Amino acid sequence: KDLTAKGKIEAMIFNATSDLRKKTNIKDYKCEKSILDLPIKSFEYINDETHTKYIGCIAQDLQEICRNYQ
Repeated sequence: KDLTAKGKIEAMIFNATSDLRKKTNIKDYKCEKSILDLPIKSFEYINDETHTKYIGCIAQDLQEICRNYQ
């Protein structure tokens, strides 16, 4: 289904698909550092009053690894 919105949208959790069937023009990507250098963090979301703990990565960490290789 389609979603159209105007203004600010906030979500506690957002899942984006990484399914190969949803992509085109796929090419190898080379950079000095490996995605394996991406630090894994434990964290809580700022507005989560339940203080649920998650494990994952931070987008800015990935951006830093790939900064000069676009």
